[in-house]
Amino acid sequence: MYKILPTDVRPMPLVVTSEEYAQEFKLAVASADSDITKLLEVSQPYLDQWEQQLTHVDTEKELNYIILCRLLSPKEPEKALEMIAAWVKWAETSSSVKEELQYLFLQRIRRFKYSPTLARPVTIEYVIARDFKYGLHHFISYAYAKRQRDALDRAESTDTIELSYVPTIPDYLLMNNMKLNRWQSYLFQLMLDRDTSTSRAKLSHYKRSNLFHEEKKIWQLLNKKLSDS
Repeated sequence: MYKILPTDVRPMPLVVTSEEYAQEFKLAVASADSDITKLLEVSQPYLDQWEQQLTHVDTEKELNYIILCRLLSPKEPEKALEMIAAWVKWAETSSSVKEELQYLFLQRIRRFKYSPTLARPVTIEYVIARDFKYGLHHFISYAYAKRQRDALDRAESTDTIELSYVPTIPDYLLMNNMKLNRWQSYLFQLMLDRDTSTSRAKLSHYKRSNLFHEEKKIWQLLNKKLSDS
């Protein structure tokens, strides 16, 4: 279960006061071409905290991190950690975690549709922190989903390579011994015919992701029979 942390803390761990930060924010969102360099500068301690939370597993977790994990996977904390680790790995490969967080922050600030000019300065901090957290949630979720799709595509792209190493089956006795049903026999024939995964999916009226798992079962069964024979 997730640990409940105290909420009586400042939304963003900044060096400047809430009043000073609110003023910089109002200047940044005043127009689409305003200079937001100063806002990024005074927000850096907040981004540094996120970088520390995301990259250091043993660091004591803050409330924002716990909420992010709940957004990523409400019932499976381990999956949330897996998603974060995947994003961190992607960020370090693309540029760096720090730079990706800065980019996301600037992107979210530019997308603000309104300026809460009448809100208390600490409320403005809360609004910004909440928006950034949701932006990070979408960022991590997208990167994780893309990684899963890429992994599936890579697995499917090895179909023809694996087929080139299929042992010669001496006769149909082995196929009979595999005890394939008609559906599996049909898929197996398509695989032997060197059809691509896309064409096999169309011919079988099956989603590629589901088809991949079905074909994997057939290969596992075939390998077992070959090793036993």
